[in-house]
Amino acid sequence: GIASMKNVQLGIFDGTITTNGSYSTADPKKPAVDFDLNIQTASFGKTFASLEMVQKLVPIFENVKGTYSMKMSLKTLLDDKMNIDYNSLLSNGLLQSNKVQVGNVLVLSSLAKALKNDNLKSFSTKDLKIPFTIAEKCVNVKPFDVKVANYTLNLGGKTGLDKSILYDGKLTLPPGTPSPFGLNITTIPFNILGTFSNPKLENRTAEL
Repeated sequence: GIASMKNVQLGIFDGTITTNGSYSTADPKKPAVDFDLNIQTASFGKTFASLEMVQKLVPIFENVKGTYSMKMSLKTLLDDKMNIDYNSLLSNGLLQSNKVQVGNVLVLSSLAKALKNDNLKSFSTKDLKIPFTIAEKCVNVKPFDVKVANYTLNLGGKTGLDKSILYDGKLTLPPGTPSPFGLNITTIPFNILGTFSNPKLENRTAEL
């Protein structure tokens, strides 16, 4: 059978979630869910603490303070214990936040060290918009901009279920800021590889 939900609203993660969609037991051994979710002003930290899917696919949530809103579609099969079958998980959406603080992230520490700028170790921002999809056990993030101090950081790439990361980035320096790679260089391209807990940063100096 199929159970449908229409505008079901609950309080969750210090915010609210509105759910539309269906839960199907056409195959009792592999129930299927197909939801559209609208999450408003939820806590990053409480979401990370409560959801295994976020712990597995978006580990950076643990290091983010503030609240977010997100609209997303979610399609997946479930196993016999009602856990997500990550091989079948498909999603796309947009995460937005007007209140974010990020720190204690090895990726940012590696970036700060490579570019010789401690301002990049942590940041706060008020206008964050991150479009994403989930497929083939990876979160794919379309390129987005974030202000870090007076710098503009552009990032896009993917994080895997195995915590592997592969991101392309560009750091745009404020006018008049000396670059560690020479005069008249205002944008520094780089890649972030490895894993979330052991990131490796490669400067794409050939493009400079």
